[in-house]
Amino acid sequence: MNILVIEYEKHNQNRIIRLLKEINHNNTIVGVTPSVEESIEFLNTNVAIDLIIADICLSDGLSFEIFNIVKTDIPIIFTTAFDEYAIQAFNFNSVDYLLKPIKKDDLANAVNKVKQKERQSASSEIQALLHHFNQTQKNYRNRFLLPYKDGFRTINTRDIHHIHIENKITNLCLKDQKNYIITYSIEELEEQLNPQYFFRANRQYIIHIDSIKHIANYYNGKLKIILTDIEKTEIIISKDKSRVFKDWLDQ
Repeated sequence: MNILVIEYEKHNQNRIIRLLKEINHNNTIVGVTPSVEESIEFLNTNVAIDLIIADICLSDGLSFEIFNIVKTDIPIIFTTAFDEYAIQAFNFNSVDYLLKPIKKDDLANAVNKVKQKERQSASSEIQALLHHFNQTQKNYRNRFLLPYKDGFRTINTRDIHHIHIENKITNLCLKDQKNYIITYSIEELEEQLNPQYFFRANRQYIIHIDSIKHIANYYNGKLKIILTDIEKTEIIISKDKSRVFKDWLDQ
């Protein structure tokens, strides 16, 4: 693993580096920074980093200030001599919070958490890609036939703004802001709609690519999606799925 150590005190720097090498001699320390300012500069160099180990109290402030300025999804293990920052630490992409003096077993367990999350993430991406490949081999639905007054009407899929599940009811929301209740589950619709245009954002939403107004970073590597014409609705995409979502958009 490529690891950045953010630590003010020299003896703690040396101890962390030694423990990391004892845990796995293949661990590579790509940098050691003692301050908020130097850490920000280093993170902006785009050096490949798999893990950050960050002391909370640095020479020029708290390390939280770094991650308020540099937005990153790199896993962070926070270290400190105090326990008062624990809750605040988990507002960032923290996988663990270690009290000094750091014990080898505790550090090893924290590093293993990062590796497990990476394996889970890789597995999720593979499954998503396989799903996408399978989807591209199908013929997809172009329209819906729905009951309407004393007869029926057709809805073209190109007119769909998004699909929303609420209280176990599936709502087909159109670009003209009309809504229709349909009897399909969101899982069935995910299979039937063309993934070139539709994306299953989470358990409640399928969105059309043309309905996306704004994409913002959210905490812990998640994304927040704002749709056109629906200012108050925020759709959250998980960290694992956010990578698949970006790939879906970037094609």
